[in-house]
Amino acid sequence: IPHEQHLLAVRARAEKNEERDRVSLRSSRTNHGTVEDQAQPRVKRLLSTEHFSVDGTLIQAWASMKSFRPVDGPDDPPPSSGGRNVERDFRGATRSNATHASTTDPDAKLYRKGAGMEAKLAFLGHALMENRWGLIVNTCLTPASGHAERIAALAMIEPHADRPVAVTLGADKGYDAADFVNELKTMNVRPHVAQNTTRRSAVDARTTRHPGYAASQRARKRIEEAFGWIKTIGGMRRPMLRGTDRVGWAFTFAAAAYNLVCLPRLLSKRSDRAAIEPAEPQRTLKRIATSTDQRSIVPETNALLFANCDQAFFNSLLI
Repeated sequence: IPHEQHLLAVRARAEKNEERDRVSLRSSRTNHGTVEDQAQPRVKRLLSTEHFSVDGTLIQAWASMKSFRPVDGPDDPPPSSGGRNVERDFRGATRSNATHASTTDPDAKLYRKGAGMEAKLAFLGHALMENRWGLIVNTCLTPASGHAERIAALAMIEPHADRPVAVTLGADKGYDAADFVNELKTMNVRPHVAQNTTRRSAVDARTTRHPGYAASQRARKRIEEAFGWIKTIGGMRRPMLRGTDRVGWAFTFAAAAYNLVCLPRLLSKRSDRAAIEPAEPQRTLKRIATSTDQRSIVPETNALLFANCDQAFFNSLLI
């Protein structure tokens, strides 16, 4: 009898939680259409539709190097003493993503950001920024690989390139590859990519001679401000989450929060056209829910960012 009572209590609690989620989701869908009409004329004027920048950043996985073991290797012998965190000596061993995988987070890959740097189990977070005010308009997270940045950049810029006038995309020299530059040209996107002088660059003088190329190279560096805030204040340097889906959701949520802390200052500067300066995010997330204006601009500004987020959960944080 006690066991049956316990099962009934668990079932009742689950039904209550499901009903609460349905009500919250219904409320969020209702408020979305109402608020979006009010936010559209205010926020869309801030966003550039022609000039963008893209970059990627390393998101360290919540997994240790001890968990990176051979896929087809034998199981470890049981520890001689108590505890499961036994010592492992992998010095001199050749380890790669083709033969090894993390038992803690199989989606994490061994990746080195640059020459001379240590390899870590990590993901790659990608962001697309509009160049007028430095707001993030799209994000995604992928397993770490040498081609992930360029593939993600093509996927994020494609929706913005569907227009008669060509758009520009600024990027660092890591994107200077012939296949990437040629693909951008077929999409009617001008590749304002930094030239890699260590080899033959895919960006020639027909692109670099224009003043807009130099302007894009100056503006693209502002995306590092967003990455710094997302990893330091947003807690995405090494999130305590596992799996591409969960870490990607958290990365998108942190990027949306970065936009939210920038927008109040931008909207206040809108009336004074002479005072144009880059937005600097506040040092706290608590101000997200302290302004009615901030709530009114969430759906329109972060429509793309919230594509993979639970809108009901986000709205519950703002109440």
